Amino acid sequence: LGQLDRSHSNEKSRKALFALGQLVGVVVSIWILQLGGITTVGNWFGKDWIVLIPARANLMTGAIVLYWCRILITMFYLLSRNLAVDEIIMVSIMMNLTYIGFAILACGVTSGAPTFGVIDYIAVVLILSGSFLNTYSELQRKWWKADPQNKGKCYTGGLWTLATHINYFGDVVLFSGWTMLTATWWMFWYPLMIACGFIFTHIPHLDKYLEERYGEEFKEYSSKTKKLIPFIY
Repeated sequence: LGQLDRSHSNEKSRKALFALGQLVGVVVSIWILQLGGITTVGNWFGKDWIVLIPARANLMTGAIVLYWCRILITMFYLLSRNLAVDEIIMVSIMMNLTYIGFAILACGVTSGAPTFGVIDYIAVVLILSGSFLNTYSELQRKWWKADPQNKGKCYTGGLWTLATHINYFGDVVLFSGWTMLTATWWMFWYPLMIACGFIFTHIPHLDKYLEERYGEEFKEYSSKTKKLIPFIY
């Protein structure tokens, strides 16, 4: 999915399919975290699984629901490009597995459920901060581009002064928070994988597209702005 379809489209059916495709994982995750589903899943594997720390399960539920609500905002308000069928299928599969996998781990099935405490509060801060960076940066850009005077120009203000792909950084931050909520430290491979995907695949392709679209304006902006991590990279 490194090269996305960037042609503009207001077609709602594919966007609805994208959102509904991930609702399956959201519903299953809520069943696991809140309705005793973790016990049933444990029985499938011959394990006696239960939710060990309900407060952590509640936070994971909120994190998953918040993420899906942000998808709705993106699909039906922010996103102006077309969605390819293979993108819908692949991202839906990946995210459904992510929702369900994190839901199971947040029940404490591998961590032994260390005491609820500071790490969980830090996780919440990361989730909210990452969500803010991703969604609010996109909102800033959309509101700016709504002004006819800015048509054809590259937006470089607001949160985008911190990094040329500050929205991507928001995803890395929020999924780091998800990982901390599982209290399963080896799961940090997930936000690391996302960061590597952005650095080695998405960002190079998107930078090439932006250079072709905005020319010197984008080259000048990118030359003096970090790519992903504010003040670092």
